[in-house]
Parts: sequence; structure tokens; C-alpha cells
Amino acid sequence: MDDMSRNSAIRICEAVDERGGGRVLGLDLGGSCSWASYLVIATATSRVHMRGLASAVREAMREADMEPRSGGKKTDEGPWWIIDGGSVVVSLMEADARDFYALEERWFESEVFYRGD
Repeated sequence: MDDMSRNSAIRICEAVDERGGGRVLGLDLGGSCSWASYLVIATATSRVHMRGLASAVREAMREADMEPRSGGKKTDEGPWWIIDGGSVVVSLMEADARDFYALEERWFESEVFYRGD
């Protein structure tokens, strides 16, 4: 994976962490994934908090010359928002959704390149 994408993923993790995202985790998918090189996972405390985190992610992506796209239906209605930056995909989740979907377990073999508070 190129250093530019990894540095962008780290900056996105930091932006989410700075906005109070919970359990921020950055995973290097190491070529085991066809749709992204890096996955960032974070927990939001409310829908309002999730909107703020999503705004920080989009801003960090634009600063890295990525074109952020949202996945799914209406991203402001569910407990899990996905923001696709191409090589970096961000999953913002409410705590119950994060526990239920357990993405960390799915990608357990991935290298952790960022672990927030």
C-alpha cells in the first residue's frame, strides 16, 4: 500500500479522535480486500455526534485529495454510516451496532496502524 494512502488514513483517524470518536481503530487490510486498502472504525455517542464525525472525516478526505462518498441509503438515518474515500473506508457506528457487527473480529488478521482512546 502506498505511503500517501496510509498517511491519509492516519490523518482521518486523528480527525475522528480529535472530535471524540470512541475506540478509533485503523486497520491496514493488506491486500485482502478488493474494495479498500484501509478501514477506519469509530464509535459515535449519538446521531448528532455521528454527523460531526462524518463532517471531520469528509474534511480530512478532501484535504487528502480524496472524493468522499457515502454508502447505503440515507446516511443520516441509521446506526452505521459508511464514508468511502476509495483507498480508505470509514465506518462510524453507534455502540450497539459496533458490538453487533464486530468488524474488528472480521478483520482480526489486519495490521492495526492506529488505536485511539
